[in-house]
Amino acid sequence: MSAPLSKTGPRKRPWLKAAAAGALLLGLSLLFFRSAVYQPHVAGPGAAPAAPPPVATAQEAEQERNETAVVTAAVGRVQRATGRGEFEPVAAGDRLRADDAIRTGRGGRADLRIGDKSELSVSEQSQVSIRELTRAVHRFKLDRGRLSVDYKADGLRVLRIENEASGSIAESFSARFSVLSTGATIAVATETGSVDLRAADQVVTIAAGRQALAQAGAPPTAPEEIPVRLLLKVADAARAPQQGLCARVEGVAQPGSQLFIDGVPAEVGPTGHFSVPVLRETPEKKAVLVALRDVTGREQQKTVPCAGETPESAIRDFSIRWRSKRGP
Repeated sequence: MSAPLSKTGPRKRPWLKAAAAGALLLGLSLLFFRSAVYQPHVAGPGAAPAAPPPVATAQEAEQERNETAVVTAAVGRVQRATGRGEFEPVAAGDRLRADDAIRTGRGGRADLRIGDKSELSVSEQSQVSIRELTRAVHRFKLDRGRLSVDYKADGLRVLRIENEASGSIAESFSARFSVLSTGATIAVATETGSVDLRAADQVVTIAAGRQALAQAGAPPTAPEEIPVRLLLKVADAARAPQQGLCARVEGVAQPGSQLFIDGVPAEVGPTGHFSVPVLRETPEKKAVLVALRDVTGREQQKTVPCAGETPESAIRDFSIRWRSKRGP
């Protein structure tokens, strides 16, 4: 007769099977995770280790700070100054950065490309400084003279042109427009799009075909249609020859326009009146050249005889019809 089976033997076998099944399931799970889910980065032979995220962020910030304005054309006398350095000649291909300044002489002009989509032209006898060039804002300071701008939309990026003397800011996201500074007065004329002109805690929106101006300490004027013709009245108020004086040129011009007497900028008052004494530097000087430029870039000029040169030189008025450079 055979010996009886142990009572504890059959009870141990289910536990052993469960433990083995659990170990097998865990091993299969780890194998699936490593092959299908977890994929560690493996650098190729000789590959440099990847840069940590903080370094990449710093490089992006540096690139943003270093955006530039490229000089695409420089005609006549054009100069630049870096930071607080001296002015030196500038040529096409040069790059301007924040804190740089550019100025043009008589007959000079500089064209700039700002970003990938926009252009800015600095007219003669003008000076502009770059205050900020980033992905969010292009900010310039117009010290004097005239700028013409073709600024195309690029996300939320904005162009700001500031004038400290008048305390004004011209701002646009997309427009073709001109800005002219005569010192304490800034004028803005819009060709396409719209421009906001801010001064004295007030703002006006200048739509296409309209212009407005702001004078120091005063809010912007209401936008008005750009005149088809402008009238310049000039008179020689010197009724008789005076020793050393050619003439005292007096007249009325459109407020916000640039006035030049023999090529030298002259001040136009808030109402547009001006009075400028002109010396007779040499006996050969017979007349004074009076030139005017409005914010859109239209120009005209006339001559005023020196006192005593003609019988009618005491008082002379000129009615000037303006013509756009694009027109006939």
